[in-house]
Amino acid sequence: KFAENGWQLTSDNVHFTSDEIKLNAEIGVFSEQDKEVELSLLATAFDGNAIYAQSFYPHLLMGDDLVNYLNGALLQGKLEQALVLIQGPLSRFPYPEKKGTFVVDAELAGATFKFEKDWPAINHFNANLNFTNNSMMITGREGLLSGIDVKGVTAGITDLSQDSILSVDAKFKNTAPLLVTNLMITSPLNESVGAVLEKVVISENIAGEFLLSLPLDDTDNAIAKGKIAFNNNKIALQTPQMNFSQVNGTLMFENEKIVTDKLNLLWRNMPLTLEVNAYNKEEHYQTDINIDAKWQDKEWLAQLPKLLKPYGNGSLDWQGALAIKNFHDGQFSYQLDIQSNLAQTQFNFPAPFDKNIDEEQIAKASVYGNQDQSRLDVKIGEDLNFYGNLNHQRVSFTQAHLILGDEEMYLPMSGFHITTNLAEANFEQ
Repeated sequence: KFAENGWQLTSDNVHFTSDEIKLNAEIGVFSEQDKEVELSLLATAFDGNAIYAQSFYPHLLMGDDLVNYLNGALLQGKLEQALVLIQGPLSRFPYPEKKGTFVVDAELAGATFKFEKDWPAINHFNANLNFTNNSMMITGREGLLSGIDVKGVTAGITDLSQDSILSVDAKFKNTAPLLVTNLMITSPLNESVGAVLEKVVISENIAGEFLLSLPLDDTDNAIAKGKIAFNNNKIALQTPQMNFSQVNGTLMFENEKIVTDKLNLLWRNMPLTLEVNAYNKEEHYQTDINIDAKWQDKEWLAQLPKLLKPYGNGSLDWQGALAIKNFHDGQFSYQLDIQSNLAQTQFNFPAPFDKNIDEEQIAKASVYGNQDQSRLDVKIGEDLNFYGNLNHQRVSFTQAHLILGDEEMYLPMSGFHITTNLAEANFEQ
């Protein structure tokens, strides 16, 4: 239709039907003298295959990287309905300054979404795919990522006109820990976060979040990070074997790096506060754990045989550092260093080994070993030393040496040895 100051092309009854998709549309193109050409389009598609969603992508806006990504990520599913709306000057498309409207809004059902080539796909994915002006957002109605319910997961790009970085955000709650472990060991984090979760077996459901930042023009530099929140969980450490209860706090990871925040737990009903820092090295995965312990006498005395309980009382505070090396060939080694000033601890031993509360006496212990054996060195004050070599298979000391007094520590033969060098001692107690 032509007029003195311009022309317009309109149709309010466009229909298209094929084996892949059905479409209805209304369209109008308007040109007036001294004004920009404007497009008005409203199209509805339905009953289609999700792999044909690319037919509705704004290819020129998205660029090849994003088009190719979505073509490879959206593997199957049904396109239940899609709405396309364009209203505004063609020259301003896609209206980043909001001087027009551009929307593609599609509902997907039963889809498979492979958000990153090396991660498991989201299956049974019902989602909304939305382009608004120069942004893209995929919002999951429901879906399973390695069995984890990721309802509400989002995958979006804020500005399609810039270097496209896809951000994936998936939150989970009340989730079986084994599902999270399985996700990590089937991901690029299998030798870091996955390996740690295999050795740290969690009981009781957990909550958390997973985030992925994926540059579409350089997918090898993806950043995967997230957190796992503990709420009175139980943990069974596999090597060395230790059981923990009432675990609370947060474990956070970014690619292969792991840290913790406010991690508190009970070991043998005794409280510990841990600070974990783990990272990958050339030959092994390194885990460093700082430990702070503040034990009341009823807690630590409960660990002693009945015969020894009368010889101690008071609180026992100590600090430790545990370093674990998980080698890439499957072996491991560890070292634990502990120190305490024993200021609030009383020992009711015969002199000169007795000690009152408020008297400081430095105690140090070092334990180091591997999957086969551990070596223990203990020094309390200047007059008490112990050395032991523990065989893990036999669960007994193959070598042990107790030194009372100021005497050189020599490597003993097999068996248990006691050496004394005291000017005087009280044997009446």
